[in-house]
Amino acid sequence: MGMQKRFGRAVEGQVMIEHDVKRLLQQAGVQPGLNHFYMAFAKKVVQISRKHIGITACRELELLVEKWTARDLNVNILRDIRDLYTSCAPAVSDPFLLDVSLLDGLDVLS
Repeated sequence: MGMQKRFGRAVEGQVMIEHDVKRLLQQAGVQPGLNHFYMAFAKKVVQISRKHIGITACRELELLVEKWTARDLNVNILRDIRDLYTSCAPAVSDPFLLDVSLLDGLDVLS
């Protein structure tokens, strides 16, 4: 595929993201002055969802939600935007983490 076609597809993707997010923000009654922050968040969500999959993607996206919530954006709107482009369960468990509640005592590890 030529560079011009790839660029055209990229622009179409950006326009689609902006349209979806603007619609969601209007429905939520967000002040228009905050739109660009939510747009930046949405673009980062798409970037992460293309780079990572599974639990890693969900963890990265939850960290992203926390970061933008700390910037005083509405956590519910951020999660709604995230859910437009991904399907992460609310609670992510990691099969590789040791559940210390299963241990009888510290002597088990020695």
